[in-house]
Amino acid sequence: MNREIAASGGASIAVLSALNTLVSFVVPWLVVTELGMGGESDALFASSVVPQLMVNVICASLPYVLVPLLVQSAPASFFVLVSTYCLSVSGGLAVLAAIVGLASPVWVEWIFPGFSQENQVVASSLIAIQCIGIAFTGVASVLSAAYNSRRKFVYPVWCAFASSAIAAVGFLLSFERFGIFAAAWAMTLRPIIFTVLQFPIAIPPKWPDFSHHDFLAGLRRLWPISAGSSYYKTDQLVDRFLASLAVPGALSTLHLAQQLYGAANQIVVASIANPAMPKFVGLALGSKETYWKFVRVVMIRVSLIGAVFYAVICIFGKPILGSVFGGGNFGADDADQLWLMLLALGMAWMAGLVGQVISNAFYATGDTRTPTVIGAIGFTLGIGIKVIGFFLLGVVGIALATGIYSIGNAIAMIVVQRNRLR
Repeated sequence: MNREIAASGGASIAVLSALNTLVSFVVPWLVVTELGMGGESDALFASSVVPQLMVNVICASLPYVLVPLLVQSAPASFFVLVSTYCLSVSGGLAVLAAIVGLASPVWVEWIFPGFSQENQVVASSLIAIQCIGIAFTGVASVLSAAYNSRRKFVYPVWCAFASSAIAAVGFLLSFERFGIFAAAWAMTLRPIIFTVLQFPIAIPPKWPDFSHHDFLAGLRRLWPISAGSSYYKTDQLVDRFLASLAVPGALSTLHLAQQLYGAANQIVVASIANPAMPKFVGLALGSKETYWKFVRVVMIRVSLIGAVFYAVICIFGKPILGSVFGGGNFGADDADQLWLMLLALGMAWMAGLVGQVISNAFYATGDTRTPTVIGAIGFTLGIGIKVIGFFLLGVVGIALATGIYSIGNAIAMIVVQRNRLR
């Protein structure tokens, strides 16, 4: 019976994640079909990189720290911890977002040197808009972790889909009047709605306790991930810096390909990797062989899904892209370039899935340092590989270089984890 319930929940999560992915692509789809792949679309997609970086450094790491803590915490501490993390994360992100948004006219010139002055101004304005929603993204991440710790995996995914759908409708209604600025406001609206829909898990709210031992333990675990992520997750900035030096539209092609794989990654992670996290925590306390056997099973599952998805792209990708994005200002050549980019990112896609599972296995044991160190070393080596790849093959070289060092990271984590268990 438990397996049937788990299978049903996994299927629901997969369906909702797929629907969320579909509505999330309303924004890039309309932008590239109406405006084409050029300087204006480059400005929009480039503007999302820094807000996403801040979110990825802190918010994406939170569930891997909070879920194990909340699973093992006393029932009386649950609401105190949720309130404490909501307030601390949102406050810190709000200050950081304000600094980044106000300073954007200065640093945009450094990060996107290949943009025209007009597109740099547009990108700066779009960044300022998107920074408004960053604090809400932090709160939403805490609330999602709270639901997952109680093995309620479906509701947060449903909330993500609902918030994306509402934001997409708002974008469709306002795009004709406001253009790409409507896209930036849609990206800001989504985390606000996401937070509101998930807030019931934090009721009744408790007075924050910043001296709580579990809160302090979470900060100690979060620090290595955030510190390391703030370095190696800047790979997106490296990609956009190099792509801004290429022909107009190249950055948009790279961004769209990465977003497509990122969306597929979210579906697999939300339906398989994240639900396995509480079980990782429990098994890590018992037999090492049983624990590693389950980790290996999850890695095999995500690898098979990744291989099937990549095979579909290889065989049917070009006609699908042509039918989805075709028409308007998105031409056949644009579809060919996007398909080629997806093929080049295949290694990064497969390695990323396996790497996420093995990272979760480390986090389940309270070890947040090892994946961070390995990621930082891999990224450092990857910078040189990306630069070489860009000058040899352009943005396609960036994609291939990403796959090379992603595979290296995944292999290194598997070897280290297996050796420790032995």
